[in-house]
This record gives sequence, C-alpha cells and structure tokens, in this order.
Amino acid sequence: GINAEYGARKNLPATLALWRKYENDHEKKWFMMVDDDTYLLLENLAHFLETYFKEQSFNSDQCYFFGEAWGSSCHFRGKLEEHLFAQGGAGMLMSRKCMELVAPFTNECSVSLKHCWAGDMTVATCLYYKANQTVIPVFDFHSVSLRDEEKGPSCVHKKQNIWKTHPNGFPISFHRMKLNESESLFQLEFADPLLSYQQLNLTKDRIKAKIVTKKPDSKSAGVRNNSRNKRDLSFSETLWLAFLVCALVIICVLIIITIIFLVVVLNERQQTQMELERDLGSYRVYSVRRN
Repeated sequence: GINAEYGARKNLPATLALWRKYENDHEKKWFMMVDDDTYLLLENLAHFLETYFKEQSFNSDQCYFFGEAWGSSCHFRGKLEEHLFAQGGAGMLMSRKCMELVAPFTNECSVSLKHCWAGDMTVATCLYYKANQTVIPVFDFHSVSLRDEEKGPSCVHKKQNIWKTHPNGFPISFHRMKLNESESLFQLEFADPLLSYQQLNLTKDRIKAKIVTKKPDSKSAGVRNNSRNKRDLSFSETLWLAFLVCALVIICVLIIITIIFLVVVLNERQQTQMELERDLGSYRVYSVRRN
C-alpha cells in the first residue's frame, strides 16, 4: 500500500499533471479529484451545478471550489490562518479558474507543505495562501459511506449528522464504499438510461430505502465474495510462482537422474560380482582337474 507520507504528497503533483493534460482544452470547465473508494453520482453532480448557477450566473474568471468543508490544520511557511479544505474522500470539485490559479504554485507548495499530513489539505492551503481562494461548503458531498449514516463527521459549520442536514437532498458522493454497495448504487442510478433526472429522484431517503435497508441475496453475495477472493496475480507473484515451478521441476529431474544413476551402479556392481563368482568357480574347477 501507499504510506501516509507519500499519500499526503500526491495531490499537488496530481493537480499539476491534470492541469497540464487539459490546459489547452478549453471545453473542460470542471475538474474533480476523488479517492478510489468513492462513488460519484454524476446525475446529481450535474443537477447540483445546474441548480447552483441558476441562482447566480457562472463567471469563467471566478474560482469555484466545492466540497465537504473541514477546518485545515496545515502550516504554510510557519503560518496557520483559519481556512477550509475540501475533504478528499468526499471529492474536491474545482472550476477551470481554480486549476489555473493553483497549478503554477504546486511545486512551491509541495516544498512549503511537505510536513502537512493530508494531501487534500495541501491543495486547499496552497489555493488559499497563493490565490486567496477558499472552499465553498456543499453538504451533498459525503466523506462517509452509506453504512455510516449515523456517524456523520463534525463539519465546521454544522455539527450535525450529514443525513439530517438535508434529508431530501441529492447526494453527490459517498466515501469508503464497499464493492457491493457501489454495484447496487450503480444499478439504481443507471437501471433505466431513458429516465429523466426528476424520474430518477436519487435523494438520500430513496437511496437509503433501496440500498442500505436492502438485504443482499445470499447466493449472489456468495458469488460476489468468491469472485472478490479470486484476484489476478501480480507480476512479482507470477515470477515467484514461475521460479518455484522451475525449482520443483529441477529437483524432480535431479531425483530421477540420481535414481537412474543408483540403478545403473547397482546393476554394474551386481554384474561384476557375478563375473567374479563365475571366474572364481572356473578357477576352482581347473584346479581340481589338475590335481
């Protein structure tokens, strides 16, 4: 796995790499970074952006940084000013302008924030100190999974269960999702691609009713568990397996050669013994005749 020190340093270089890849593609207006165990509801994300910018017009020259906002504890060059960061497991959503502002400073911030323990904090702290931009809190980003509905994080603005904050809201992301939960949520989201957003109605209550309270089928769960236990071998494991097989083959060949050698030696000794006994017998007969 990735150790904590390396994990905390990956976000800023990843942000720069993402910007370099799409810097000249001006059709890309939004950039998002999530963890590999995060499920992102794309329809709800599109609905959020559409709803947010109905209330205010989108300004391409403005930085929009959305996420589940927590208080940052990272020092920047010895300074610690109160500011927010977007929790990485819930997802960090940045407009093109934010990426343009933070990208030139990623290398500098990587050095200045090398002691920061969280990668998501480094991005927000860099954007705050170098571009004077901060996170816009959105409670529909979730740093917890469907299972952890009663363990919502203590966010900086409202120390409440995140499900109770907007019980009929449209969740954008869930973190620490298990494979079967992601599969079920995917089936719920894309069961009928012809359904409109309003017909899907993927609110928290509906997701909880369909996914959280649903008892998994034991047969399908068993198949899923078996398939999860079966995994492809890594390259190093394949090499070790090949080495062991070759070693076993060589040992078997050596054993067979040793057995053949022993059989041949014993056979030759037996023949030599028989010849000696025959010669000795002939000599005795000859001696008797002479006498």
